[in-house]
Amino acid sequence: MISTLLLALAPAVAQDPIGALLDEFVAAGRAPGISVAIASADGSLTAWTRGHEDREGERPLHPHHQLMSGSVGKTYFAALAMQLIDEGRIAADDKLAKFLGERDWYARLPNAETITLASLMRHTSGMVDPIAMPQTWQKLEAAPTAPWAEADWVELLLDQDPLFPVGESWAYTDANYLLLGLALEEVLEESVYRAVWERFLQPLQLHETRANTSPDLPGLAQGWRTWGLQPGAEAKPAIVNGRFYINPQMEWCGGGYRSTTSDLARWGAALFGGRAISAQARQRMLEAAVDAQLFPGDRYGYGVIVSQTPQGPAHGHSGFFPGYLTEMMWFPKLGVCIAVQFNTDQMARAGHPRQIVMQVAAILAEDQADDAAQEGGD
Repeated sequence: MISTLLLALAPAVAQDPIGALLDEFVAAGRAPGISVAIASADGSLTAWTRGHEDREGERPLHPHHQLMSGSVGKTYFAALAMQLIDEGRIAADDKLAKFLGERDWYARLPNAETITLASLMRHTSGMVDPIAMPQTWQKLEAAPTAPWAEADWVELLLDQDPLFPVGESWAYTDANYLLLGLALEEVLEESVYRAVWERFLQPLQLHETRANTSPDLPGLAQGWRTWGLQPGAEAKPAIVNGRFYINPQMEWCGGGYRSTTSDLARWGAALFGGRAISAQARQRMLEAAVDAQLFPGDRYGYGVIVSQTPQGPAHGHSGFFPGYLTEMMWFPKLGVCIAVQFNTDQMARAGHPRQIVMQVAAILAEDQADDAAQEGGD
């Protein structure tokens, strides 16, 4: 059972099948480094790192290295919205226009009159995806480390045809959470980053989780990116001369955070198995789930991917950011959250981090079954 804090940096031994799995992963050259953490709602934690952050193998990846969480950051903003619903300050079926309708650009949004907060949180708004637009990357190439303001994102959405009427299908886009963030800040009258820190990061002592507000990201492990390069091109470092190669501030509520894998696992355990939000709020997040074009059988609720696995249902989120891949999943049956991060975005070689999550979950399930059998025989 998972009951003690273990920071396993030594080579795996027979008593550590998870360490052996990670050793094999790195030895096969699938990623420069891998970080894994397992947390339970009672606060217990186990963590491993293997590999390096550099090509030369001179700087080992360690448990206190932060890695980009990518879209897993949406879980913080969905949790924030759930608390505001509990407080009666917003409702899931509120129209977005209630909060942003006075802005001079609002009427030019796709589906402007019918977008609801619920449709933003579960990606059923029909909003277009700016990440897929050439002009987004042209803007980044022209000024890669320049800060992005509200107008920079909003202008990419205006006068576009919706992908579908609100609620009639599902399409993932960071734009949904950027608009959600603007609405939440109208209600809070403070930044969403500050609200997340006050309500979640500080109380849960997630001290190694940081908002990405500039290209200067102390504590971040080097990542190796192929995103934006020609197919087959050699991966490039995401950190150049001490700064991230683009300004990650542009991601904002689409993700917006870097963290240690241990913090990520502890956050997932607190959110889906603990007291980060109320049980009623958590139930609303899950019951809102609709069919999603992710892994087979996946559904998407309010900032949560609901999956069916060999170890029972799982609740979590995937994350991508140039140079990094992340998966975080809470398994109610096992009573743990498993987080996995790679310092590469080269999925064709590394595979999806969910594959490692599922292998780790299978090891834990076998361990728990052995414990139960031993207790039954005593």
